[in-house]
Parts: sequence; structure tokens; C-alpha cells
Amino acid sequence: MLDSTVFGGDRYLESAAGRVLRDESEAGRLRIAVPTVVLLESDANHRRAVLKANEQLIAARDKLEQLRAPQAGDLRPRKLQYRQEIEELVRAADGKLLPIPDVPHATLIEKAVNRIRPFDSNGDGYRDTLVWHTILELLEVVGDRVILISNDRAAFSDSKDRPRLAADLVNELADLGQASRVSLYFEVRDLTAELPEAQQLVDDWSRILSDNPNVSDALTAYVLKLGEEEGTAVIGAANQIAGARNGRFVTFSNPRDRRVAEAWVGPDGNAVLDVVITVDYDQEFEVPYSPATPADSTAPTQWVTVTASGGKLTLRFELIQRDRNDPTRFIGRLVGWRDHVTGKQGGEPPSRSQGG
Repeated sequence: MLDSTVFGGDRYLESAAGRVLRDESEAGRLRIAVPTVVLLESDANHRRAVLKANEQLIAARDKLEQLRAPQAGDLRPRKLQYRQEIEELVRAADGKLLPIPDVPHATLIEKAVNRIRPFDSNGDGYRDTLVWHTILELLEVVGDRVILISNDRAAFSDSKDRPRLAADLVNELADLGQASRVSLYFEVRDLTAELPEAQQLVDDWSRILSDNPNVSDALTAYVLKLGEEEGTAVIGAANQIAGARNGRFVTFSNPRDRRVAEAWVGPDGNAVLDVVITVDYDQEFEVPYSPATPADSTAPTQWVTVTASGGKLTLRFELIQRDRNDPTRFIGRLVGWRDHVTGKQGGEPPSRSQGG
């Protein structure tokens, strides 16, 4: 669950840690959740930040005017839709938007007057307490643990140096029979940093795809072979063209949408990494060619080569072995693929056991 402090420092989750978090959520290894109260607060914070930035820009332009210096920049107002943009970002990551909790005012008043966290020693902390009760409601409907990412240490932590859930919150969880089901992290990167090997693997794949010209041909062979095994001669745009033949992939762009989808513990207790790479491709294939003038019906069919672009293919690999002396060398096998153009897919990811 993301608090407003997350969006204060990384407004669109575009940092390296933010992208990993979104990809992990989209892949199903975890689920991003954002309370409505956080959306409202973050939207208001964004508006104030925009106003402040515009004031600074106007002051700078006035200074440039006094200096008779060239000016740049567009001061025309743009309709702000930050809340809608964050909601779309969360949905794209297959995350959850959580409603304002149904907590009685009497409960909030009792916590405020008794200075029960997240309320502070002055009785302030209304919005933080709504976030906390959103977590309590979420625990009632999900079986997984909930991770709160918030840098509001005064509200949620008993320590300013390391994330340790406040004693009041720990006691409340225990009273509700939910002990140990909520973890606290100060920053997104603190959570994503717990997968350093996975992040390294992302970098390895990126380097291999960009530096090795043979990777494209190898992936093409892999996918076409799987397509044949699934009873599909070719996959991709050629399937949508009647009579097309000789379909093959001709380019794989260096992917921007790449991620480690899952890390889990196998039945033997060893950690296993499942790598998902999404690539954009162009596919070259042949279609029958009809000249402008009527052709002799006995003449052989003429073919013309067509290239279709804009395809997207997701490939899932299982990491089998890795060379500790050379982190760029590893052995993997393709265990599944999905073509986003046709919806066709093949292969099955390896079996998983519960674990983290």
C-alpha cells in the first residue's frame, strides 16, 4: 500500500524502483494498492507543487526581462488531471484503488483524544489514521500480508532510523487477530532492493539484447518452433492476413518494457528466477500479388513481401544456471510466450510452490 509520501518524491513512479514496483504488480508477484485518501492528498500536493513551480518560473522570467536576456518556456495553463493519471497508472499495473474506509467517527475521536498512533502527541493525524484503517479493511478480504510504504515515520514507525511498525499499531493488529500481517518500508527502493539478483538479471538481459545481433534470430527460432508445436505455422501479424506465407520476425527492438516477473522458492528450497521480456517486433511475410491486368489463370501465383510493424511479444524464460564469475553468462529456457497482436500463446511457466 502506497502512502502519499511515495508520490511526493516520485509522482508517476518513474524512478528505477518505481518501475520495478509497477512491473512486479503487473506480473502478479505483488499488488499495488492506493487508498482514496492518498489519491486526494497527492492530488492536492501536486497542485500546490505546480503552483509553486509556476510562481518560480514567472519570477525567473521577470528576472530575465530585467536582464534583457532571451526567454523560453510556455506559461499557458494546462488542465491538471493528476489524480486521473495516477488512477490509470495503478490500473495499468493491475493494482487496486481502495475506497475511504467505513470507520465510525467515534473510533477516530477516541484514538485522537488518547493519542493512539497514527495520531501524534497533538492529536493530529486524521488522514494517516484513515490510511491505517484502509489497511485494516484490506486485511479482512485478502489472505496475503500487506506492505505499507510510507516515509511518515512519526505516524507509522517507532523508530526514525529503521522501519518498525509503531507499538500501537502492532497491538491493534494483535487484538484483531492479524498479528505480523503488516510490514513497513520507508521507501519504494527499500522494498525493491531486496531483489538485487533479479534487478541484475534485468540489466544482463538488456545488455545481451542490445549488444548481441544474434539474439533476434535466436528468439525468432524459439518462438516459431513453439508456434509449430502448438499447431500454428506462424504467429503474429501474418496470421491476420488471408493466404499469407513464410512469416518470420525480422527485428526485435531493445525492449523498454522488461522486468523480472517473479522470484519464488522451488520445491527443493532453491531460489528460482522467472524472467519476462516484452519486445516490440516487425514481421515479414508474403501475400499473393494480383497485377492490374487479368493474369493467365495457369500462371503461377506471384508473391510480394510485406512487413507489418507494431507487434508486441512477451517471452517468459526460466533461469536454470548462472555463472558466478561472469554475471552476463547464464543458461535459461523459454517456458512460455504470448503474442499481443493475435492473442495466441504457448508454453507453460514452471510449477511454483509457495514462498517469497
